Amino acid sequence: MIALVRWCVRTLGANTLVILVLLWCAFATTAYALRQVVRGFDEVSAIALMTLALLVGGALARFPGWLAALIAMLLGGEVVLVRVGQLGDKLGALARTLAIVARETWDVPRGKAIDVAPTLRALGELWNAIAILLARLRDWLGAMASGVPAFDPVAAALAWGLVAWAIASWASWHALRRHSPLVALAPCLALLAAVLAYAGGNPDYLLVMLAVILVLFVVCAQSEREHRWRVNHIPAAEDLPFDLAITGVSFSLILMILAASIPSFSLDDVIRWTQELTRERVEVNRVTESFGLQPQPAPSQPTIFDVMRAPGLPTKHLLGTGAELSRLVVMTIQTDDTHVESPEEYVAPPHYWRGSTYDRYTGRGWVTSDTEITAYQAGESADGGLTLTQRTVQQEFHRVRETSGLLFATGTLVTADHDFRIARRANGDVFSAELRATNYRAESRVLSLDVEQLRQAGTLYPAEIRAHYLDLPDDVPLRVLTLARDLTATQPTPYERARAIENYLREFPYTLDLPAPPPNRDVMDYFLFDLQKGYCDYFASAMVVLARAAGMPARLVVGYAPGVFDPINARYIVTEADAHAWAELYFPDAGWVEFEATSNRPARQYSAQNTSDETQKLPKANKTLTNLTTTEMDWGWILFAVVALVLGGIGAVFASDELRLRRRPPIATVREIYRRLAWYAARFGVRAHASDTPSEFAEKLTRQVNARAMIARDLDALIDAYVLCQYSPRKPDKATQTRALRTWQHVRAELWKLWARRSVGR
Repeated sequence: MIALVRWCVRTLGANTLVILVLLWCAFATTAYALRQVVRGFDEVSAIALMTLALLVGGALARFPGWLAALIAMLLGGEVVLVRVGQLGDKLGALARTLAIVARETWDVPRGKAIDVAPTLRALGELWNAIAILLARLRDWLGAMASGVPAFDPVAAALAWGLVAWAIASWASWHALRRHSPLVALAPCLALLAAVLAYAGGNPDYLLVMLAVILVLFVVCAQSEREHRWRVNHIPAAEDLPFDLAITGVSFSLILMILAASIPSFSLDDVIRWTQELTRERVEVNRVTESFGLQPQPAPSQPTIFDVMRAPGLPTKHLLGTGAELSRLVVMTIQTDDTHVESPEEYVAPPHYWRGSTYDRYTGRGWVTSDTEITAYQAGESADGGLTLTQRTVQQEFHRVRETSGLLFATGTLVTADHDFRIARRANGDVFSAELRATNYRAESRVLSLDVEQLRQAGTLYPAEIRAHYLDLPDDVPLRVLTLARDLTATQPTPYERARAIENYLREFPYTLDLPAPPPNRDVMDYFLFDLQKGYCDYFASAMVVLARAAGMPARLVVGYAPGVFDPINARYIVTEADAHAWAELYFPDAGWVEFEATSNRPARQYSAQNTSDETQKLPKANKTLTNLTTTEMDWGWILFAVVALVLGGIGAVFASDELRLRRRPPIATVREIYRRLAWYAARFGVRAHASDTPSEFAEKLTRQVNARAMIARDLDALIDAYVLCQYSPRKPDKATQTRALRTWQHVRAELWKLWARRSVGR
């Protein structure tokens, strides 16, 4: 670590390094402050992005402003698109196809043809992904400009990434080129102050920014003075930077402490406090209160809706407890949209029997918002008129076992042939319905639309839908929000985004044998990143949470899956094992659309050939459905990518170092090579003493490493160049510099090999 710091000081200069470190502290503070008030803000990725932007801005400090801004923003746009859009796989695929094309081009003289189709296909996939990201950013900005509320986490991440890159690169360029810390950090300071003021965040972060700016004033001013002194050949005291550092840091800390400790007085607070002291307090009932009597509310009889307010399956109502479900028949259902021509030829739409819906995720499970109960007489309509995207289904239910009085129906309930009650939330959304009858008939409306209509639904959600069905707790772990964003980043429409989340979850195995979730742990974070298996409660809850995190309104629904179909009697047979939970996502002009994320059940399909959700043959009464899937990670590709990144980074470091040495004067290059040779020699236990001549030092190193003749000759060549540089009136020229660099590369490689062999031997 110390060697790295020394290398940075020699390469960048002490003042430049201190300025970059102070700027990094300012932007790290900004990132952590934004994490407190911005939903889904990844402070770790933001700090990494800002660090890269600081280095880029510093590297561009020698360029004029317009050129530096152009290069920085082009590079920043590429970095942000790759990070937010998860384009690494597509870039890797394109690089692999280009490598194949290069190899085939080399073999063209031998008569081999070049196949560019894979390259064009990979390039097309990359361009389509970039176009989708830019379109989402455009639509998001257009919605804001038109005053329409729109939450798109991918577009927001792109915007925050571009803003972070812009202010960080601006800060380092301006601080190193213009030596003006206040102007350099003004955009960052304005952004932080505006966000904290609007969201009511902790203003203490601004104190850290104040301290950084004050110290930067000292460092930048001293850097500019030292530059003038060097130009005018004016010597400076060696201990001056240390004295300035002590004084500047101390002064900044004192000002920061004073700013934090001096209280602020508000006349409104004083007036309000005085009014509280003089306000007359009216006692409700002095006698009863003196005796400690407190009126108690009248006891109320709990309803089925009170019982169902807890989340989960209809039999347990608690997410994460497991499901001990039997094969006992609960009910049989007949509908008017099944067609049975023969026992082997039948069409049975896969209806889900909705019981209750939940809108609030708590981190441990689901609950419903406050509801109001409305009673309806038999045959009275409880829903509006039929829309173009709906059709009517008549159902006849026969309860074989007690179902707690819940009224089950497919789709949206319209009416029933017995008196019934419906509990609705404040936004008019149905929570659940109750009907006290063993057998009943119900009429409901189901969706009648195809995939293309869902793709064209758009994102103009009603205000009441946005208010209730995009909400998540503030303490949902960041990696859950990041996963949702990464899964949906390059999907063009909400329908494709929902399918991407659904397909991801369907890779997890289905099982009922699960431990209880850990206490004080978000259950979806535990399911998605640790457990990665479960039953329907987990799958459906994860689908809803990820959909909301991706900006799509969603809710949890519990009830029963279709069950099995009895073609002899043209009826559905639903057992306790069919108790189920699933996700429903809202689409404008369509309504709530069912999605099946549980891996042991077939996914919901919406076919263009049918006017409703695609009909299919359900399993007969003597069959069950099982479909367990497992996931495997391609560790080979991961290892290859890691090795490639490491080797590429090492190669980039050596290449940049060689370029820097070539740009230095020949005499400085030769001296630097000799200094590095001494450093490598120290690794082998050879120290260059003050009494040693360069030739004696080289002889000791040759004996210690037992070098071959070629290395010994190369060492002698480097020593000769150094002696020429130090003691000869004829200084080395560019040719000597080039030969010394080439020789040093060979010597360095051989010394690395010798060191590696000895390390392995030890």
